Amino acid sequence: MIEDLERGPTTPFETYLFGYEPEYGLEPLSEYRPGGYHPTHLGDNLGPRDDLTRYTVLHKLGHSHTKTYTIWLCRDNRPAQSKYVAVKIMKAEVDREKLMELHLDALDDHTAPGGQYIAFPLNKFVLEGSNGAHQCMVFEVLGHCTDPGMWLEWDQARDSEAPRVLRKMCHQVTQAMAFLHNNGICHGNFRPANIRVKLRDLDNLSEAEILQLFGQPKTVAVRHLPTATNLEHQPKYLVHAYNSGCLLTDPMDAGHVSDEIAVTGFGRAFLAASPPRSLEGGDGRFQPPELVLGLTSNDWPANFVGYASDLWALGWTLVCIRAQRQFFRSTSPDFDQDEFLSMVVYFLGFDPQRSLNEAEQHGEIRRIPPFWWEFWPEGDNCFDGSGAALPGLFVMFYDGGGFIDNVNSPDGILEQMLRRAFATGTRLLDIWPAEWEFLGDLVRLLCRYDPAERISAQRAVDHQFFEIE
Repeated sequence: MIEDLERGPTTPFETYLFGYEPEYGLEPLSEYRPGGYHPTHLGDNLGPRDDLTRYTVLHKLGHSHTKTYTIWLCRDNRPAQSKYVAVKIMKAEVDREKLMELHLDALDDHTAPGGQYIAFPLNKFVLEGSNGAHQCMVFEVLGHCTDPGMWLEWDQARDSEAPRVLRKMCHQVTQAMAFLHNNGICHGNFRPANIRVKLRDLDNLSEAEILQLFGQPKTVAVRHLPTATNLEHQPKYLVHAYNSGCLLTDPMDAGHVSDEIAVTGFGRAFLAASPPRSLEGGDGRFQPPELVLGLTSNDWPANFVGYASDLWALGWTLVCIRAQRQFFRSTSPDFDQDEFLSMVVYFLGFDPQRSLNEAEQHGEIRRIPPFWWEFWPEGDNCFDGSGAALPGLFVMFYDGGGFIDNVNSPDGILEQMLRRAFATGTRLLDIWPAEWEFLGDLVRLLCRYDPAERISAQRAVDHQFFEIE
C-alpha cells in the first residue's frame, strides 16, 4: 500500500516512478518512447558515430516545458572551447530543419554587435539511440534566468551594484534583439525566462568542484511491472535538474556568475519573412495587445506577428529585468485577457501618439486605440467612454513600496511605478530618478499601441537610458 501511494502514473511500457512527487517538475516518463526523449543517465557518454565518447554526462540542467528536449551538464573529453558544456538532446521526432538554433549557427557573422549575447551552438551532432536519431546541440553552460527575483538569490553584498549591473544587462538584451532582427530573425517568445546569466571560469574547476557548485544530482527510480516489455525505451531513473539559484549564492565564493547575458529559448523563433499566424503557447504577459485580441493582418495594415511583437516583449522585459518586479500580476490562476488589457491601459494610458489636448479636441479621451473596441467588446465592461475604470473592476497594483491608488491617470502610471523603490523580498533596489524617467520613455517607444510606430531594436540600443553613468 505504501508503495502504491508513492508510485507515479504507469506508462504504456508498464513503468512508473517510485517516490514520485509531481511538484518536483520532472519530465514525463511517458515521453521516453520511440520518437521521444533519449534515455540518459549520469556517466553516459554522448557523441556522434565517429566520436561516441566525446561528452560525459555529469548532471541535468533541465528540460523543455514544451516537452521537446532535455539538457545536460557534460564534460567535454576533447575540449576545443570549453571543458564543461551543456548538451541539449532533442526528441527524435523533432524536425531538425525547423530548429532555429541550427539556422543561427549557419549565420555568416556571429561576432556582429549583439551576437555575443546570443546562445549559439558550439557543436552539433546526431545521437543514435533506442528511441531514434536525436539532434543534439552543444552550448556554453549558462546560469540563472533574469526573471524578477533573480537578484533576491544574488549575494546581498552586491546590492549596491544592482543599478549598474541590471542596466548593463538591459542594454545587452536590447543589442541581442537588434542582432536577431538585423539577421531577419524574430524570437517569438522573448521574456526574462529565456535570458540567462553567463558563467565564467568553470573550466578551472575539477569535476568534484563542479558538482559542489551545481549540487549533487538527485534521482528518482523507474520501476516496472512484472509483465513489462521493451524497457530499452525507458531510462533506469530520472534526474532532478540542478537548482540554478545555488550559482547566484555561490557556495564556493569564487565569483562564477558574470554580469553578461545570453538569449536562449528559440523554440518559437521564426524568420521574419515567413511568420506564423499567431504566437500561441507563449507567455501572454509579454504578448502585445493586438495578438491578445486576436487581430490579424486582415484587420490592420501590418503583420502583427514579427518584429513588432518582439519589440513589445522587449519593452516589458526591460522593465522586469531592471526593476526585478513582475508588473502584470493576475488575480486569477489563468491568463485573463480583460485583466491584462486593463493593466496595459493603466500603465501606458491612452494612445501615446496623441496628446491629452488632441484627445480632448476629438472627444477621444479613452486611452485605448479606437480599433481595439471592435475586437474587445468586453472593454465596455471595464471602461466608460472617457477611459475611466468602471466600478467593480479590480486590478491590483502593489510594487512592494505600497499600493498605487491613482490608476485613472490618462497618462498611465508607468513612471509612477518606476520611481518607487522596488522590493525584492526584504531588500530594496532603488531606481534613480534619471533611470525611471528614461526607462519609462524607452518602454513607451517600444510599446506603442500602433505596432507600426514601435521603434526598432537598433534605435533602442542608442537610447539615453543606456548612457546613464
